[in-house]
Amino acid sequence: MDPEDGIHDEACKAVIQSTQDAIKLLEIYQSEGAWKRHKQRSTGKNFLSSDFKPEHLCVIYDVFDDDLVRQYLEGNITSKEPQLFK
Repeated sequence: MDPEDGIHDEACKAVIQSTQDAIKLLEIYQSEGAWKRHKQRSTGKNFLSSDFKPEHLCVIYDVFDDDLVRQYLEGNITSKEPQLFK
């Protein structure tokens, strides 16, 4: 993450990274015929389009002045770290 980036920049980077990860997964499947499986312990959160509203952007741009990335990197905004399987 770059402290100079806005939330749109980070969203674009997330799309690029997820595309690269999907390609790697397809390469694994193509070479091995299957993926290593992990039992899922919980359902997690399924985000729906109804979970996102235009007014959410007001917080990002008006309250945080599109400075969420810097605030996060400086430790002013925290979140629970997810458990990822790779």
